[in-house]
Amino acid sequence: MLARTGGDTSAPTLDSIWPVIQQWAATPVADVSGHDSDLMLYETALSLKPASRHGSPPHFWIGITRQFAPDREEVEGICIALGYEHDEDPAATVTMSGPEHGYGAQTWGQAGTDEIPRWSRAVETERGFAVARHRIPRSMTIEYGGG
Repeated sequence: MLARTGGDTSAPTLDSIWPVIQQWAATPVADVSGHDSDLMLYETALSLKPASRHGSPPHFWIGITRQFAPDREEVEGICIALGYEHDEDPAATVTMSGPEHGYGAQTWGQAGTDEIPRWSRAVETERGFAVARHRIPRSMTIEYGGG
């Protein structure tokens, strides 16, 4: 899908994967209906914890999660996490909750609906998105979870 949109598959940036995420967010999920049963979440965080053998060095993080509840009892989700080197720009995008951690934006939207363009515009105006959009992330993971 990324290659079809003209995105760089060898070193994707947030800017290059964003059209794919928007398309994914706008596509309804079969067998999921009702308010709050299919949601998109964009969020940012900053960790200034020093690197250790078991932890990553200081980094700025963007998470984009699609959370859905097909039977309204169990919630499932797919999360795309992008990690960036820490520098002064990302630090300016969060509110520090302690000496080593800060949290930024949390923008929710109803996935698979005509609300996604509004959600997309809100995400695009968020400071962390602007800082990260053209940078190559240090890490990118896609995880699925349910419970």
